[in-house]
This record gives sequence, C-alpha cells and structure tokens, in this order.
Amino acid sequence: MRFSRLLILVCGYCLFCFVGWARQAEAAEKWAESLNEFSLRVAGQLEQDLNQEQGQSICSPLGVLTTLDMMREGAAGETLQELNAFLPLDSSQMERLRSSLQRWQQAGEQQVLFGASLTENDGYGMQTLRVVNGTPAEGSGLAKGDLVFEIDGRAILKSDDYNAAIDAAGPEIELVYFDRSEGKLTRKSVELAVIKNENPSRSFVVANSLWHRKAFRLNAEFATVIASRPGTELRVLPVSPDMAARSMNEWCSQLLQESVTPFNADQLEEDVRLVAANLVSVSGRWNQQFDPEKTTPQPFQTEQNQSVQVDMMAAERGCEFAEHQGWKAVSLPMQQGKFTVLFVLPPTDEFAPQGEQVAATYPQLTARLKMSPVNLQLPRVTFDSRHTSIDESLSKVGLTTPFDQARADFSRLSMTGQPETFISEFFQQASFQMDENGARATAVTAAISSPRFAVEGPTRTFHANRPFRFFVRESSSGVILFAGKVNSPTPSQQQ
Repeated sequence: MRFSRLLILVCGYCLFCFVGWARQAEAAEKWAESLNEFSLRVAGQLEQDLNQEQGQSICSPLGVLTTLDMMREGAAGETLQELNAFLPLDSSQMERLRSSLQRWQQAGEQQVLFGASLTENDGYGMQTLRVVNGTPAEGSGLAKGDLVFEIDGRAILKSDDYNAAIDAAGPEIELVYFDRSEGKLTRKSVELAVIKNENPSRSFVVANSLWHRKAFRLNAEFATVIASRPGTELRVLPVSPDMAARSMNEWCSQLLQESVTPFNADQLEEDVRLVAANLVSVSGRWNQQFDPEKTTPQPFQTEQNQSVQVDMMAAERGCEFAEHQGWKAVSLPMQQGKFTVLFVLPPTDEFAPQGEQVAATYPQLTARLKMSPVNLQLPRVTFDSRHTSIDESLSKVGLTTPFDQARADFSRLSMTGQPETFISEFFQQASFQMDENGARATAVTAAISSPRFAVEGPTRTFHANRPFRFFVRESSSGVILFAGKVNSPTPSQQQ
C-alpha cells in the first residue's frame, strides 16, 4: 500500500514537473526567438548600410540592444513608447538576459559545487547514489536513495537535465526531492559552494558603463537603477575631450586585456552630456582544431565576381549540418561547447542575398541542424567593422524619436526632469578573427548624448569559397551574440 502511494505520488509529480518545465522551456525559447529575430533584422540593416569597400562586416546586435536599454531607462513619453515597441524584450525579460550574460561570463571565472551523484531512474526523477560529506547536498538533507525531481523549476528526468540545471545555477538553487526516510516530498533552498578558477577563462566578456559629465546631474532614481544592474557601472566623463577618450579607451582595454581605441576626442566634445557604452567579446578554441598543414591557397569568389586566392582551412569531421532550399549551414563549437559559430552559405544562384532572406532562412536552418560527416573548408579571416551611423540604420527599421533633436524625451535622465538631451551619435566598432585554433569576436557600442536644440547522412560538403554569413551564438539558448558576413577574405600570402 505504501509502495502504491509512493508510486502514484512520484508519477503525479513527474507529470506536473514535466508540464511545468515544458511551459518554462517554451517561454524561454520564445524569449530567445524574439531576441534573435531582432538581431537578424538589425544585423541585416547594418550590413546593408555599411560601406562595403572591405567586403565584409560584423556587428553585435546584443550591443545595440543593451545600449538602447540603458537609454530606455531614462526615456519618457513618445521616446519611451517607441523604444518599448522597437526593442524585443520588456524590462523583466531584459533582467533575465542580464542574468544570463553574467552567468555565461562567470562560467569561465568560477564553478558551483552541489556535491551529489545521481543516476537515471526510468523517467521518475533521478536517484541519489552518493552525497559527499560537507557539501551543500549533504546540508540540504539529501541522502542516498532519495529521488531528485526538480532544480530551479526544471524537471530532472535524465542526466542532461541535471547537468544543465547545475551549469545554469546561480549561487542558490531551489531543490525538490522525495525523502525516502520521511516518505514525503521536500522543497529546500540550497546555497551552493562557489569555487574560483585559478586561471579564469576570458572566453566571454560583457560589461556596461554609463559616463556622464559632472555638470550633468543624473536623476537619482535613474542612477540607482543603472548602478544596480549586474556588470554595469557609473563613471564620470572628464571635461577634456582628450582625457574623456583616454578614460573610455582604458576601460575597454582593461576588459579586453589589450590596447584598443574605439573612442576619439572629436566624439566627446565638451557639450556631450552622457555616453552609454557596452562591450562584448567572445573567444575560444575550436573543440576540434584545424590542422595548419592542411591549410592551402584556394580560390574565393567575391560578390563582385572576382576570384582571389585565400588561405583555406580544411577538415573532414562530424559536426552539426543543415540544408534547406539550397542554403547550407554548419555549426562549429568552441570552448567545450559553451559557444558556437554558425556558418551560413547561400545557394550558388543567390550570390548576395538580402538581410530579409537571411532572416527568413536562419530559423529553418537552425531547426534542421544534426550531426553529419562534413567535408569542411573555411577561410582564415581577420577584419574590423566600424558602424558610424547606427542611428540612421535603425531609423530605417522603425526607431527615430531618440535621435530627433526636437522630439527626443530623455527627461528621466537628469535632475531637472526636462528633456535636455538626444542621442546625437550611435556607433559600434567590431572585429572578427578566425584561424585554425579558434575564433574571436569583439564589439564596443556607444550611444552619445548631446544637448537638445529646437531644430529639424552522406558526407556533406561545406566549402566557404564564396561570400557567406556567420553567427556567434551561446550554445544552450541559441542567442545570437554576433552576426557577420565575409565577402573578400585577406588574400593568401602563400605562392
């Protein structure tokens, strides 16, 4: 009788957990889907508007979103309404995104320890095999034989569920398990042990800063909200344009651990009131590196129908591959699978597809990705993109008021409560490098605010020997962090 009661309780709870987790997963998927739709739309417009002399582009739609979201906090009236309509995530979803970004960054800096070994239990939760003495698992009351059903609202039905839940965990988890000794379900908040890595990985870096001139007094509520966001800091912008540029460049260089100069004095004249800045960088080694001995000069046909010799990396390996209506995609993982680069090759008869075509095809390809043997060729590439007029690009896809001197309303920014400023310059400097060892993408995005004035199965082939797109993504969510296009790689130096 007791066994029957336990079985009914376990079965019922598993069904409840599964349904609840499925709803959460569906909500999370829609959240990431909305963000990626925005990313593809913005990337397509920026690519179209960028001066194509170099033949390729890279941008971080995430940087655009994050920077505008900081400015949204100080917006009011029509400006706030337009930003809310344009940005894909509301305030609660942005909070979840910020938490995810911090978690992805901290994954390389620290690990969390629970201290329990579990085994699968035919879909009825997971059975505890061992609890390590002195660990958070022991402190939770979990014991050998107990059945773990849920961690942070995620149903724990198999090993992948458990590993994903621990990987995604913050410093504290909500644990639900069946206590066999008590014969009842137990729910507990468990504080995990945090272990700092001695050699922290810098595979993912994200940071925000809001710089303001001392004479421009920030609204206290606005300043408190911005400063409370993880990875965001308030800084005073020096009055001297030269010193202002030097300070902001030093902030970027310290985060990237190399000297970079995205800002210059001409951008930061004394009339500039405020600068909202974002920095994001993803780098890592391929899970399977390319053999440099197999890199050879090969022809690459540009959009201008010119053939150039480039250093083409080559490999035969199993990786995720997709094909749809002549389009091809291949996904290469890096940093033990934490991030991936998705390469997208258009059909041969659509040499230069527009951003709308790429956006429409992207979800079709990602839904079809599956492991397959692939004969792979990719060029070594290194290039920079500087998007100097993001405001003009965004105006073409529906966002105009924040950049309009006469209409912009950022009255919640300052102590006066008056609409004193507008976004006078919105730019992004980004770079991409890819070779046999791995890949790296970085971007610095800034919205500069100035005073308002009343004015107007079988082996597949993926040979990237013609223009292609690529997307740097976080693996578990599929969120697009960078989007780029290669049209004319650096010519080969080999003869």
